[in-house]
Amino acid sequence: MTRKTLPSSSEYKRKAQSFVDVAQAILDGLNGAPISWGVGQWRAYHRMAERMGFTLVAQTGAERRGYRLKPGARPIGSAAMGGVRYTGRVYILECHFIPPATTSHHDEVQLRQVASEDTPVDAGS
Repeated sequence: MTRKTLPSSSEYKRKAQSFVDVAQAILDGLNGAPISWGVGQWRAYHRMAERMGFTLVAQTGAERRGYRLKPGARPIGSAAMGGVRYTGRVYILECHFIPPATTSHHDEVQLRQVASEDTPVDAGS
């Protein structure tokens, strides 16, 4: 029977250091020292940040989900997202954006239309 090899302590140290690096970059960005990540860093770090409770996004990505940028919100940095040609400003979704309303304008219009269809029409008019 072969024995399964357990990860070495150096692998855990490397993983822990990655968490520290991401946390430090976010903290630096929040303190006014913007981060700048390349494509590879962005792909790795934004996933790691999510595991830590931070959703890192570009403004357009957040707006597509219905969020609005808070007035005066400043990005924590920039990152090459989706290739070298697109560099976006990085924000923290939970910190820098206003969540979408529970009902959108479109939903309200539909509710009014349904309500007007249910209103009985006066037979005498």
